[in-house]
Amino acid sequence: MLTHLSRRSILGLAALGLAGCKAGSSAASGRAEPDAAALVAARSSEAVLVAACMATGLAGEAVVHRQHLAALGGTETVPTTLNTPARSAVRALLRDNADKLRSAATGAVDGSTAALLASIAAAHEVAARE
Repeated sequence: MLTHLSRRSILGLAALGLAGCKAGSSAASGRAEPDAAALVAARSSEAVLVAACMATGLAGEAVVHRQHLAALGGTETVPTTLNTPARSAVRALLRDNADKLRSAATGAVDGSTAALLASIAAAHEVAARE
C-alpha cells in the first residue's frame, strides 16, 4: 500500500539526507587528515632509505624500500646530493623509521593504512637486525 507523502515531507526528507551527507563527508575528511600526514612522512622516509641504500651499495634493500614506497603511493625522487652513509647509519635509520611507523600505525584512523604502516615497520625492524 502506498502512503501519500506531502511535498513538504519529501523536501524535509531530502534536506535531512543532504545534511547527513555533509556531516559524514566533513567527518570523513577530518579523519583522513592524520592518516594523510602519516603517509606523507612514510613516503619521505622510504625515499631517503632508497637513496641511502643505493649510496651504501645495498641494492637489494633499496628494491624492498622501492616496493614500500610504491605501496604507500609514492614515487622515487633522486636527491641532488647525498653523502655515502655508513651501513650502521642505515641500520639506525631503519630502527628510527620503524619506531615512527609503529607510532603512526597505532594512531591511524583507517585500518588499511594502519596495517600498511605496521607491516613496513616490521620489515624495517627485521632489516635493522641483519
